[in-house]
Amino acid sequence: MKILEIKNRNPSFKAPLDLKMIKGLSLNAIPTGYTLDGKLDFAKNIKFLADGTQNSGYVDDYIIWDSHRDAPPGFGIRIAGKKTYVIRRKVLGRSMMPKVGNFADFSSIDEARRRAAVLALKMTDTGKNPNAEARKIAASEFTLRIAFENYRTHLRTRTQKPAKLETLRVIDRCVRKFESWVWIDRKIKWVFRSIVTGHSGLS
Repeated sequence: MKILEIKNRNPSFKAPLDLKMIKGLSLNAIPTGYTLDGKLDFAKNIKFLADGTQNSGYVDDYIIWDSHRDAPPGFGIRIAGKKTYVIRRKVLGRSMMPKVGNFADFSSIDEARRRAAVLALKMTDTGKNPNAEARKIAASEFTLRIAFENYRTHLRTRTQKPAKLETLRVIDRCVRKFESWVWIDRKIKWVFRSIVTGHSGLS
């Protein structure tokens, strides 16, 4: 393995992926090219130079695209803080790369490839990022009660300036008001639609 001051940023290369190979990948070393026999060649990814200064060429993530015959085009593994399977497609002139899932979430790479193929088909059919669309749908299914509970928990447990008791009491009063209006267990999308159309269901 070479020791270099890395100049290229966010490199990406192709290789037939397998579990053993992926387990050995980390940010301690990044791919820089190929050996004479076609295997990936790596160099140490140096964060700090000998004089103690930070290496401006330090790479904080890279992708290895899967060249295995069973892999859907655009499938790969992203190495960063976590190891994440991704699938890339260009649809209607727009490049999308949704997350397939964390490496640890799959028992085999074949399972990840199948999941990636499903996501790729959805992108091709809809022209949209399926993960982004799923997040929109999940958010629209939130009720006011869930939104208030999540917000209250966030304010109470955040590390910087946790909410004071009076702030939490204000939220609790809002919840009781919405309960009296029978809105508290309504989905947020219904509430917004009611506000826009002016039909709240209140007499």
